[in-house]
Amino acid sequence: MTIRDITKEAQLLQEFILLKKELEAQKVLKQKRDAEILHLQRNIDLVRHAFSDGIAIIDNNLNIIETNTYNKNNGYERLKRKKCYELIGKRRQCDNCPLISHAKLDLKKEIIGHKKEDKYITEECIASPDSNNYILIFKDTTKQIKLIEKIKEQQNTIEHQRDIFMHLSQIMTEMQQNIKTEDIIYNFLKTLIRLLNANSAILLVEGIRKKGAPWLSIAINMSQEQVDSFIKEFMKHPMRKHQSIFIHIDKMPDTRYSWEQIPIYKTIDKQIGILILETINKPADYQAILTTYMDALNSYLNNKLLSMQLEERANIDGLTGLYNRSYHELIIKELQINAAKYKTPFAVIMIDLNGLKPVNDNHGHEAGDKLIITTAELIKKTCRTDDIPVRLGGDEFCVLLPQTDSQQAAIVAERIKTVCENEKLLLPNGTEINISLSMGYAASNEVAPEEVLKTADERMYADKAKYYETHEKAR
Repeated sequence: MTIRDITKEAQLLQEFILLKKELEAQKVLKQKRDAEILHLQRNIDLVRHAFSDGIAIIDNNLNIIETNTYNKNNGYERLKRKKCYELIGKRRQCDNCPLISHAKLDLKKEIIGHKKEDKYITEECIASPDSNNYILIFKDTTKQIKLIEKIKEQQNTIEHQRDIFMHLSQIMTEMQQNIKTEDIIYNFLKTLIRLLNANSAILLVEGIRKKGAPWLSIAINMSQEQVDSFIKEFMKHPMRKHQSIFIHIDKMPDTRYSWEQIPIYKTIDKQIGILILETINKPADYQAILTTYMDALNSYLNNKLLSMQLEERANIDGLTGLYNRSYHELIIKELQINAAKYKTPFAVIMIDLNGLKPVNDNHGHEAGDKLIITTAELIKKTCRTDDIPVRLGGDEFCVLLPQTDSQQAAIVAERIKTVCENEKLLLPNGTEINISLSMGYAASNEVAPEEVLKTADERMYADKAKYYETHEKAR
């Protein structure tokens, strides 16, 4: 071996040693790098699995590559789901999947929403910048969504209550103005059935005269046949005889909805009317709305009835305290209309006080007035609760009898005649004066409603003629 060969071999050996050292150094560096990568991977896994949201990596075919503990705990491993949409309980690709509407290069970040059973899930889809994969982040936003829903519900409640009180305020303002009662009640019922989700309604209120057709009968979404049916049933139960009345369910129109009856009171034990509602689906605040509106309605109706009573006093005859001619004309028209419309009978008793002129001539007008007053008191005392005694003027009286036929009228007329003619008027000078009456009556069940008054008057004059057959006619 030459020196040259030895020298070359030494050089190769030296290069081998250097290469070996370099390889050992690279190995050490690799081990260090691997350790760092492993440490980093462990930290990433720790963060990923500790993350409260769900994370999944998918390819462009929607296959799941990796997911974190959140998704695994929600059934991914147990059900061996392979597609991303299976993570939210679906069997096919989501209709709003961003991978449908975006190309890979266009998709940077997209947020969509899902509902899984009773949970709300928000999904963020992020394109990986250095691969064909996508990162999905699932967030359980149930608490936030329900909080928003609750806030919206509260806002709707506030708006609903504002709407209720706005309409109530408007109605109460109308109640203070000079607007027809019928128009106010109609608007009231329209608002009420809308707020209560009712289908129809009718309000029936008894007037100050008690008997006969109701003072108010206002209906919404009802046929005239239904209205007449309710009125007839209402008239069968006069308020004066009952603390509280309700129309029997069998008498209600047959509908697929239910009926509710709300009494209207003057006092705690005195009913003046009834509100009947055909209800569909009652809202949660049904009772609160009904109570609020009925309080306003009760107050308004009672004030109107009180006003009517005060107005009625202007229709009182100053001498006798009976009703006067103008009131008589008003009521007789009502009775005629009701008899024609609802077939409810009425009767009229016409009365003429015999011998008033001789009393005035012989004993003075003060004695004549006393005779008129005494006769009026006896007539009023003898009448029934719902009869309407009237002084037409001078010595003429009349009694209007609602819901009375000719047979009942005959009984009342005979009782008035008997009571009055059994009474004597004692004058201050000791003179006794007999009370004598000429009478005639008629009822709408025997003659037409518009002929009742005329017929009763003719019969009274016929009775008067008989009286003059045995008595001298005053001149």
